[in-house]
Amino acid sequence: MFCGAFHEAVVTLEHDGYELRERRGPIHQPVFVVVAWALLAAGSRVAAEPCEASSKKDAEHASADRLLSRLADEGVVGRRG
Repeated sequence: MFCGAFHEAVVTLEHDGYELRERRGPIHQPVFVVVAWALLAAGSRVAAEPCEASSKKDAEHASADRLLSRLADEGVVGRRG
């Protein structure tokens, strides 16, 4: 999914992805709630806080950014410059 962003990883990521938690609102104005997650080689699963957006793609991008920030804060990946 978004492993390309983890080129400075300190540990190996086994899997990553997105979880669609909710879709609400009318068809012409939907709201998608998405969570990005990563499974580290050590077996622990790290997830971002849920993100909302009017498109699934935008919600995935926002959640991936939050996940990258969380992994950087925890020292799993280097900060993006």
